[in-house]
Amino acid sequence: MTIDTMAYPECRPLLEQATALIDAGKVPLISLTGLSFSDQNQPEFKKYRTRIYQLYRNPSYAVGTCLHESAHGILMEDNGVQNVKFSGPGILRKADGSLFPFGARVDGDQTDRRIDAAFISEKTTHIVVGGVAMQKYIKQRILARAADYLGQLYS
Repeated sequence: MTIDTMAYPECRPLLEQATALIDAGKVPLISLTGLSFSDQNQPEFKKYRTRIYQLYRNPSYAVGTCLHESAHGILMEDNGVQNVKFSGPGILRKADGSLFPFGARVDGDQTDRRIDAAFISEKTTHIVVGGVAMQKYIKQRILARAADYLGQLYS
């Protein structure tokens, strides 16, 4: 994965920031919520951990992930979600017992909502917006948020 800085020149500073962090030997801290020490010694876990580190050695992957999650976070805030927080990368255990690696995510305080057409439309928009932002609609607000997330990622 690479970000075309000719098509998206506004991404150049983010790529430079990510490259500097990587060149300085920074690596993301992988969140291990709910995983025991014995879980971390399993071959599947080690495979996921290695893959996450490989992905985050690519500045375009790091920037793309932060842009994607920043678009989700902004949309969540615009829809009234409070305390939106960036986290990741991580490995967690799903309800079925399998491990699930993730590059990053944004979460917030959700309120109970009635499932109706408006809610479904909002959730569908939320799912789509991250990819759309990366492909086409990179705006200042998303770039600024992505820069913040990039700093958190390699801290």
